[in-house]
Amino acid sequence: MKSEVLIVDDEMDICLLLKSLLKTKELNSSFVQTLNEAEVKFEETKPCILFLDMNLPDGNGIQRIETFKNKSPHTNIIMMSAYDTAEDRKKALEQGADIFLSKPFTRKQILEIVDKVAVH
Repeated sequence: MKSEVLIVDDEMDICLLLKSLLKTKELNSSFVQTLNEAEVKFEETKPCILFLDMNLPDGNGIQRIETFKNKSPHTNIIMMSAYDTAEDRKKALEQGADIFLSKPFTRKQILEIVDKVAVH
C-alpha cells in the first residue's frame, strides 16, 4: 500500500505541481482547496504527509495544525506560505508543523522534504 499525502491549497497550479512531484516518489496524493474540505479528507485518508497552505478561503492553516496533529500525531505537516514572516514561521512550528516551506518553492526542495519525512 502506498503512503497517502494530502495537499491543501487554494491555488490549483500548486496542487497539480505537488501531485505530479509526489507521483515521481510513488506517493498517492489528493488535494482540496479549503480547510473544511481538508478536515473531511484528512479523516478519510489519514495521510503520512500534509502540505498545508497558510492563507485559505475559509481561514488560516496555522490555526488548524493542532487539530490535525491531535487526530494523527505521526502525520508530517508541511506549512506553506507565500507570506513568510518570522512570526508566522515561529507560530506554525510551535503549533506542531514539522517544516515551514516558503513559496515559491523548487522541485528540489519538495523532493528533499519528501525524502526526509516520507514513510514508504
